[in-house]
This record gives sequence, C-alpha cells and structure tokens, in this order.
Amino acid sequence: MLLCISITRIITTAAAAATELSPHFVTTFPLKNVAVTAIADPWPGSKGPALLVTTFSPFGSEPVSYVSDLAAVAKEGAPALAKTLEEDTPWNNYVGMAPSEVGDAVVVTAGGFLVPGHSTGSIDLFDATTPSHAIRTQVSTDKKGWFYHKIVWNDMDGDGKLDIVAARATVPMTSGAKPEGELLWLKQPAINATNGSPWVETVVVAGPDVDFIMEDLDGDGQKEVIAAQFFSAPQLAVYSCEEKTWSLCNSTSVKITVIDAEKGPFFTVRTADLNNDGKKELLVSNNQDDGTGSVFAFEPPVNARGDTWVRHELATGFKPYPSIIPSPGAHSRGAPGTATAFHAETSKVGKEKPRILLSGDDGGFVTILTPSSEDDGDWSYSNSYLCNSTGTMGSPSIYDVDGDGFVELFIPFYSAGKMEIYNFSTAAPAPVNPKCQACLDKKDPAHLSPDYVWCYKDSVCHLVGSIYNPCKTNECASGATVSQCQCSSCNDGACNN
Repeated sequence: MLLCISITRIITTAAAAATELSPHFVTTFPLKNVAVTAIADPWPGSKGPALLVTTFSPFGSEPVSYVSDLAAVAKEGAPALAKTLEEDTPWNNYVGMAPSEVGDAVVVTAGGFLVPGHSTGSIDLFDATTPSHAIRTQVSTDKKGWFYHKIVWNDMDGDGKLDIVAARATVPMTSGAKPEGELLWLKQPAINATNGSPWVETVVVAGPDVDFIMEDLDGDGQKEVIAAQFFSAPQLAVYSCEEKTWSLCNSTSVKITVIDAEKGPFFTVRTADLNNDGKKELLVSNNQDDGTGSVFAFEPPVNARGDTWVRHELATGFKPYPSIIPSPGAHSRGAPGTATAFHAETSKVGKEKPRILLSGDDGGFVTILTPSSEDDGDWSYSNSYLCNSTGTMGSPSIYDVDGDGFVELFIPFYSAGKMEIYNFSTAAPAPVNPKCQACLDKKDPAHLSPDYVWCYKDSVCHLVGSIYNPCKTNECASGATVSQCQCSSCNDGACNN
C-alpha cells in the first residue's frame, strides 16, 4: 500500500457538472517513482510556483525533487525539468513549505515506511535558499521502527511561534506485536530553527498514525485533533483537551471521541464546506482492499465531542488493482487514496459546491466527483474518471499556477513513472480513445471491466495477458502492463494527443 494506486471501472451516472468547465490534458513528463506532490509558491529562482515531489523506492535513492517555472510548463508547454533537492531521507510521505517565520525558503519532509530498511523515519527541514545546495536539518529524534505520514504547524505552547505537530506509526513484523500510533509535537526553537538549535520533542497521546488535521470544532479557541487512523485502529476520532494550551496535555487529560469505527481503516481527512451552507464538514476517505473503498462527508453536530456525526457516503466501490505479487497482509494494498475538495474556477469559492479530486492509490485512477445539484441537502455525486493507470497513483496537487483564475491538476503516476498536468476550460472534454471504447462496448457493455485489460488489433479486441494476444508494445489502444507506450490506459489523457 502506497499512500497512492490502478483502476477498476465503476458504473457511474452521467456527470451533472456544477459548471460547464471540464478538465483537459495539457502535458506529461517522465518522473520515476513519483509519489507525493505539493506546490511551493514562491520558490527561489522560479518565475512563479514550483512543484515539489517525493519518490518511493524499496531499492536505491528516493530523491525529493522540484520543477521550477510551473506556470510555463502548465500553460505554454515548456519543458519540465525535475531537479533533485535532496536524496538522503527515506520514503517521504509528506512534503511542503515551512512557514516564513522558519525561513524564507524552507522545505519540510516527513517519512519512513514499514518497508525493510525504511521503517525508521524522520522529520527534516531543508534550507532551499539555493535549491541546488539545500542544507538539511533533522528536527526529529530517531525512534527505531517508527515512521511519519503527516505534519501540521500549530502553536502548541502559546509562545507565538508555530511548532511541528506530527503523527507517526510503527508496524512490527514480529509475531503477536501490534501496530501503534502516536501524536507528538516539536517545539520551534527561539533562534536558529534550521541551524542547530534542537526542536524539543514531546509525545502527547497514543492513537493518531497516518493523517490528521487540527481544527477548532466548538469555537472555544482551542483546536481539536481529528485523526484518520489506519494502523493503530480502524477509526476516525477527535482528540480534545481542555487545558489552556496543548503543551499541557497528555494521555490522562486528552479525551478521545470516536466519530466512526465502522468504515475504517481511514486514510485521509480534510475540512471543506462541501454543501456550501457556510459550515465545514469532514471529507474523509478510507483505504480498503475488498471493493468497499469509499469517500465520506461527516457533518459535525452541535457538540462535536459528544453527539453523533452524520455520515454521508459520497462514492464507493473502489478497490485496488490485483497484484502479481501476493500482498503481505490485509490492507497492504488499498483504494482510494487522498480526497481533496476544489473549485475549478477560483472565483466560485463560497458561491457553489466544490468538486472532489480523488486519487485511487493502488486502484490506479484519478477521478472527479461532481455534486449533482446545489441543494445543500443533496449529497449525491457523479463520478467521472480523469485518468487511470496500470498501477499505483500518487497524491495529486491542485493550484492556479498561471493566475488565470482556473486551477491546474498535477497528477503523479507512481507505477508509470510520470507526471500529467490537466487544466480546465469550457471546451468539450476529449473523447475516450475510440479503439478502447469499441473494445469496452463489445466485450463489456456494462462497463465493469478495467479499461486497460483490452488491446485492439485488426478490428479485434484482445485480452491483455492472453497467449493469443498479438498486440505489440507500440500499439497503444491499451497501455496495460505489457506495453511500453506513453499511454498508461485507455482513459489516459496522453493517449489523445
């Protein structure tokens, strides 16, 4: 399971778009093992935003890279050149820019994973004032076998400086040992935050392990921690404390309120005003291996720490693409991945319901969920696949990099080793490759089979993997595992150019 995935086609209703804007493929460029993405704005030496990317590999180096001048790449089709920022830290599940008070151009990473040789992770700051010579400062203390997935910046002790809050996990391989998670914080030093002063580490409470956010749910001025737990417990939970600051909280004073223990393990959690009623909901995905992978909205009650949250299932039926290598255990592969609410047109924020960009992780797809109506009581969505692959997808980014009022989508194809960029316009979307569509219509009129299992030759549809399949690697009607084509699948935007 990567915090990324390969595709199964789901029966969907016709898209009821909130606007006439539709996504369009712009460009693609190679990037091996690309996993997690983030936008850096500003970025030293770049004309506008840059793209930060992490890479995962069980073997060899796993560089964190950057692509400068992103607006020119996304709008003008300029060549994209990924340059290495660093390559000493393992399996980074998080990358982003630190607040300006930490430094003018400081990248923060958090990583490690349960893969042998990668299981002890770290949190690191990189002074990227000169990106080609980034200076590393490890701020976490190694804890053998524990790895990180997420950090949040929050003033934990009331001194006016933002501290690092992190969730970490351990998944022991020894028989009988149970996975664990914990929430901790690292105090920002008064001086020299990236130059030697220690970031003192404090463990707050056991539990959070993969994704979490900090949000003031009840308006009392103290933020709560909402955790999507994966390894330590299959639950979505609120961690709250009534002390004046979180620095005074510990396992005895922290209250745990379970929102949902039925649909986990949970994978990502965000807040967004999904039904445009002026109040934020929780946007949550789980990560299942049995075809029950789903995206949910949770409406907060008046008493977020005591009353029942209302759960709405926005989309379901996602599952990972079957692996040739047997999975090492339950939930080692899963779908979907990250879910992020967005408006294609930035001026529409607060004026209409957002769409949702969903990465399939080991399901190998990226899809857009579009609200069926503007009724704030209607929680139905149409599901339109943006692109798919024959393997795992990474965590996308969404940003208006060229300032034209319309966002771009930056999609990492982990297994295919490339990035794809999409933008939005009022032009009609590109059609599915007609050869692929012919195969689907003929062999699978109910659209229940993955696009990529078919290839087309001599007016005949052939099943990829069959000994009778005559398709060669340069026949791109399907870009399945046996293909070396640019296209990853029938629904890959690169196929239409």
